[in-house]
This record gives sequence, structure tokens and C-alpha cells, in this order.
Amino acid sequence: MLGKAVYDSRVDFRVGPETGRCAARGRSGPGSNEWERWRQTAEKEADPALAAAMQAIEALPGARRWLDAIFGNSPFLTRLALRDPGIVASVLEHGPDHNLG
Repeated sequence: MLGKAVYDSRVDFRVGPETGRCAARGRSGPGSNEWERWRQTAEKEADPALAAAMQAIEALPGARRWLDAIFGNSPFLTRLALRDPGIVASVLEHGPDHNLG
């Protein structure tokens, strides 16, 4: 899960400066509490591959920016992302069409 290439049809999630509001661990601001919940969810995840993917997502600047936007702007999407992080990983790896089609 989340191998070398991450879905990058429009956005390259592998490269770029960290510009998200909560890009640094421990940084306060919108979304910082959600990142803590993301880490707790990863720690409790029974599937080791998904837990590793969640940690990788946090380390990828583009993926972090994407989730920063969700965490900071949509309580509904935040709850969904935290409830089913496998979908988040799949969207980042394969793109949204793969998951919606």
C-alpha cells in the first residue's frame, strides 16, 4: 500500500515544500488535533500495511497538504477520513476514479 508512486495525475504528492498549516509535528492551529487523532488511529490499526501507509501519508508533503485542507475545512470529511483511512490511502495511491468507479 502506498508504494513508490502516489497518485499524481494532477498533483504530485511525492515532492514539494511543506506548506500546509500543520505540516510540522506539534504545530498548533487548524487541523493539528486531527493529525494527533490520525496518529492514534494508525497506532491502533490492526492491518500493519495500512498503519504503515498512514505513517507514509503523514510524511508526504503533498498528501499532508491535502489532508490539512480536509482537516481544516470539513468536519464531515475529517470524520470520514479518520473512520476509514484505507479509502484515504487508496485515493492517494490510485486516484479518486479508482475508488468511485
